[in-house]
Amino acid sequence: MSLSKSPLRVDSLFHSLQGEGPLAGRPSHFLRLHGCNLRCRFCDTPRPQGGASFLPLTCEEALERLLNLHPGRENLVVTGGEPLLQREALKEFFQRANPLFSSREIETNGTIPPGDLSGMDLRFNVSPKLSGSGISLQERLVWPALEEFSSLPKAFFKFVVGSEGEADEALQIIVRLKIPLERTALMVCGGDRDAVDRGACQTARWALERGMGYCDRLHLRLGIE
Repeated sequence: MSLSKSPLRVDSLFHSLQGEGPLAGRPSHFLRLHGCNLRCRFCDTPRPQGGASFLPLTCEEALERLLNLHPGRENLVVTGGEPLLQREALKEFFQRANPLFSSREIETNGTIPPGDLSGMDLRFNVSPKLSGSGISLQERLVWPALEEFSSLPKAFFKFVVGSEGEADEALQIIVRLKIPLERTALMVCGGDRDAVDRGACQTARWALERGMGYCDRLHLRLGIE
C-alpha cells in the first residue's frame, strides 16, 4: 500500500557530488524541493523560490526516479528552497528512503523545527542566515527552531559569511546555542567559481581564528549541479 498521502513538490532530481558540509565530495542523490520561505540576496538556487511551476511526485515516484539516475546505496541529499516547508510529506518519504541509502541529509535554513524528522536518523545541515542575506532578524533567526536543531547530535551548522562582522555574528549564534565548534563551519559567500576563489582564503582565516571549520562550495568550483 502506498504511504504517500500528498505529493512532494519537486524542482529537480539529479546525481552529483555533495558540494558543502561534512560530506562534501561524496557521490550523492539530490532531491531538490520547490519553494522557500526566505529570499536571500546571495541565493545560488533561485529556481525553487520563484513561480508556481513544480513537479508533483509521490514518495514512491521520487525514489524510483532517484534510483534510476544511479543505482547503489549512496548518500541522499534533500535540498531546496527550504525542504521543511514539506515536513509532513518528507516524513513519509524517509520512511521509504532510509533503508535505500547509506546516509541521508537535509539542507535547511533553520527557521522551521525538524519535528518528527528529528527521530529518523538524518543529518541536518543547518544554515542560519546572517545580516548579509538581506533578511530581517526576526525572519532569519527563529530561536526555538534553532534550539531544537542544536540539540541534535547529527546537526551541522554552516554560516555563509561575506565579512568579518558576519563571522562574529555566526560565533555569537554558536555561543548562544552552545553548539560544539566541531559541528560548525564558515562557508565562503559566492555564486560562482570566481567569487568562491576570491573569498575562500579570507573566509578560511576567519574560521581558523574562531576555532571553526571552513566550508567550501565544491560544486561551484567544479561547475557541476
